[in-house]
Amino acid sequence: MSLPKISVLIPCYNHEKYVAKCLESTVTAYSGELEVIICDDKSKDNSVNIIESFINGIKKDNITYSFFKNSKNQGVAKTLNECVRHATADYIYTIASDDYLLEGGLTKAMSLLLQFQSDAVISDCLVVDGDSSVVNNSAFFEYRHASLKRLHKKLAEELVFNWVAPGPALLQKKASCIDIGGYNERLIAEDRDYYLKLLANKNAIFNLQPIAGYRVHLHNASRSRVYLEKAGTEFCKVNYAASILYQGLPRLYLKSYWLDLNKIPLFLTSKIRKFIKALYILRG
Repeated sequence: MSLPKISVLIPCYNHEKYVAKCLESTVTAYSGELEVIICDDKSKDNSVNIIESFINGIKKDNITYSFFKNSKNQGVAKTLNECVRHATADYIYTIASDDYLLEGGLTKAMSLLLQFQSDAVISDCLVVDGDSSVVNNSAFFEYRHASLKRLHKKLAEELVFNWVAPGPALLQKKASCIDIGGYNERLIAEDRDYYLKLLANKNAIFNLQPIAGYRVHLHNASRSRVYLEKAGTEFCKVNYAASILYQGLPRLYLKSYWLDLNKIPLFLTSKIRKFIKALYILRG
């Protein structure tokens, strides 16, 4: 089966320790044609030099590399949208510069997407630490404890109730990204908002086979205290805003974040959501 071209989008910020591994992993990730687009978000470390050195030293007939540099720090959402604008393939795959692809990972994901004629495929990933040691063989089932049955039955609902998607999980049609408006540049944590819109509007499937290594370490932006404080309120707003896209229990669950936005005590909102989630699990 002939595989279509994929644009691999790599936003980078201060990942001098990991970006080389990320770039090297693209070489064996896909048996079709790849267009790798890297955008550095004004890194303060040696990331730019490492990226330029890699690009100057690599020659692969089926892979092209393009490197863009932001003149000032823009944030991940703006950087991702910039990568999407440069993408020329009909399919795009996003991976952070501290994560890495597994050999043949994109070939597996694309084959599944084509087989089921879906708009997107969300794949499992390994979980690795700052030294690239594997700490979990599955981000979905060991790290986050999702339900395989529900992921296959109703992927959108499972990810509403059990937010588990690791960063390098998503391969999608570029048209799907454009149709839902790309990444919200007003957000510091763009992924939950993006997935909620994608899953509500497009046909996505789950791939059980890991395609990438998802890095969890102390320097993840999503691990800092300041980030978590800012992201907490934003998370509530994103969930509540997305409630209109869903029906039934998922809608009720997302709508419950209105309580948090109106300063209802956490112990009460937590109990309400646990009750709604219990109903969802009992429904099967």
